Amino acid sequence: MQYKYFYIVFICSFVGFISCEKEPQKGKYKGEFTGQYVDDTMSYKYSTIYYFEVTRSTKKELRLMEKQSQITSILHKHKNDSISGMIGFGSVFKPNENISSGFNIVKIYGKYDKTSIYGKFSTTFTDGNKEYVSEGDFKLRLY
Repeated sequence: MQYKYFYIVFICSFVGFISCEKEPQKGKYKGEFTGQYVDDTMSYKYSTIYYFEVTRSTKKELRLMEKQSQITSILHKHKNDSISGMIGFGSVFKPNENISSGFNIVKIYGKYDKTSIYGKFSTTFTDGNKEYVSEGDFKLRLY
């Protein structure tokens, strides 16, 4: 009888340990965003880097703080280690260095593991009075 109890505790502990292994670790992450948008005549590609900190990771959500602006975003975890939500930025990316262009929030959907969060993003890119749909890939890696 005691051995059955020991085996049950051991198996439950092992399953709990394995499931926690995929949770993103708290800490500092380097985020690379590579995307594109199309204006009336051309397609433009861009790549930019932001730094983040995972401040909290629970079974259902992940809190991600963008380092420069200190804006915290809440991402939602789903089955099969997938994740979705919106990431906010204080200082926006400006691909043509025009002060009136950029984006300050992106919608993400992707996957996560112990040291990275990766997938696709989409946003509305503004340039003056014009708006463009922009999509791309992102990867946040623990460093």
